[in-house]
Amino acid sequence: MRKKMNDLAYKMLILLAFVLFSMHCSGDDNIPYVNDDNRSTYNLKGSVYAVIIKDCQFKKEFGEIIRTGSKDKKIYFMSDGKVYKEELSPRVWKKYVYDNHGYLTGEMVIHEERGKRYDTNGESFVDNDTTEYFIYQNVYGPSGKIQEILKKQVTNNGLQQTERTVFSNATGGMKYTCYDKNGIIRTFSRNNNVEKMRVRCSTRYFEWMLMTFVYNNKGQRIKNTIAYERLNGSTFSENNESYELDVHGNVKKIIYTSPQQKRDPSGDITVKYQYDNLGNWTSRKLYRGGKLISWEERNIYYATEERDYNNIVEEDARKEERRIARLNDIRHQIESAAQAEKVLEKSEMSEGKIYDVAEEMPTFIGGPVNMINWINSNIRYPKEAKDNGEQGTVFATFVIEEDGTTSNVKITKSVSRTLDKEAIRLIKSMNGWIPAKSNGKTVRCRYSVRIPFRLQ
Repeated sequence: MRKKMNDLAYKMLILLAFVLFSMHCSGDDNIPYVNDDNRSTYNLKGSVYAVIIKDCQFKKEFGEIIRTGSKDKKIYFMSDGKVYKEELSPRVWKKYVYDNHGYLTGEMVIHEERGKRYDTNGESFVDNDTTEYFIYQNVYGPSGKIQEILKKQVTNNGLQQTERTVFSNATGGMKYTCYDKNGIIRTFSRNNNVEKMRVRCSTRYFEWMLMTFVYNNKGQRIKNTIAYERLNGSTFSENNESYELDVHGNVKKIIYTSPQQKRDPSGDITVKYQYDNLGNWTSRKLYRGGKLISWEERNIYYATEERDYNNIVEEDARKEERRIARLNDIRHQIESAAQAEKVLEKSEMSEGKIYDVAEEMPTFIGGPVNMINWINSNIRYPKEAKDNGEQGTVFATFVIEEDGTTSNVKITKSVSRTLDKEAIRLIKSMNGWIPAKSNGKTVRCRYSVRIPFRLQ
C-alpha cells in the first residue's frame, strides 16, 4: 500500500511539473545562480525565441576549410527571456520552471539514450524511463531577497534533498555557498567587477578549482584566472587569460599567461566572428598560430509575436502526447507479441515434439543451390520498401512438418515491417522439403534461413 501511495505521489509531482512548464514568469537577474540562464547569458539581442548552437568539426580540402559535422544544442526561450527548454545531442533534454521572482524552481532531465530500447517489427523505440526531476525550493528574506535554495530530487520514495545553497551579503556585492551531503561543493562571490567561483573537484591531482573573472564597467569579461588547489590549499597549477574585445563586446583575441611557463605568443588565440543584421554573431572561429582549432555556429530564430513563444510550449505538448501514445502502442505490440508467442508454443507442443537437431536433417528438394534459386525466383520486393530504400537480410526460423510443408514462422532478426512480412509469406509458400528423420521415422524439425533483400 505504501509503495502505491509513493508511486501516486510521484505521478502527481510529475503532473504538477508539466502544468508549471506552461507558466510564463518574470523577475530580475541581479543574483546569479547556476542553471538560471536567460537570453543575455548567450549574448543575444532582440526578441529571440530559439537558438541552435553547432560545435563544428572541420577539415581542410583544396585549401579551404569545410565544416563536416556538429554536435547540436537547441535552446528555446520564453518571452521574458528565460530558458524554457534545452535539447542536446546525444539525446538529452531539459525543461525549466521559474517562480514569480524569476528564480529556478524546477528542472526536468530526460536521458533518451539511456532508456529501455525495444525492437518491434523492425522499428527501434526508446522508452524514456530515465527521467530525473529536481525541485528548487527558494527561501526569501523580509526584503524579498533570496536567502536559501534547497535542491531536491523527486524519487519513488518521495523528495530527497541533494543540495543546499545559502546566500549572504558581502562588501560591495554578494556571496553564496553550496553544500551537498559531503559538505561544501562550490562557493561564489562578487565584489564590484570581480567574481570568484571555487568548485570541488574529484580528480586525482587536486581537490578544488578556483575561477576568478574580471569585468569592465560595461559588464564585459576582460580577464579570468583558473587555478587548481591541492587539499592543503597550495596551488597546483594556474593559467591566466586576458581578452581583447571588438566593438560588439565579443572576444577578438585571448592572451594566455602562466606563472609556471614562459609566455609564448604562438599560444594566443584569435577569434573571428560573423554577425546577422541585428548584431548577433552567427559564426565564431578560433585560431591558434594561424591554424583553425575550433568552429561554432548559431542559427537564431526571432519572434515577431507572442504566439511564436507559445508555439514552442504547444508543440512540446503535442510531441509529448505523440511520444506517450507511441510508447503505449509499442508496449501493446510487445504484450501482444508475447501473448502470441505463448499461444504458438502451446500449439507446437500439442502438435507433437519439435526437433532442433535430427539424425537426418530436412533438405530442400534439389539441395541448397536449388533453395537459393527458388527464393530468388519467388521473392516479391514490396513497393513500399523500395520507395523507402529499405534493404537488408531477414533471419527467420520455422518448422518443417512431417509432410514437408512449413509452419510456425518466426522472425529472429528484423529489417523492416514490410520486408519481414514478405519473408514470412515466402517461407509459408516454401513447401518443397524432404522432412527430417529420427530412428527411421519422419519428424517435425526446426530450421533457420536467411532472406536477403537488395536494391539494384
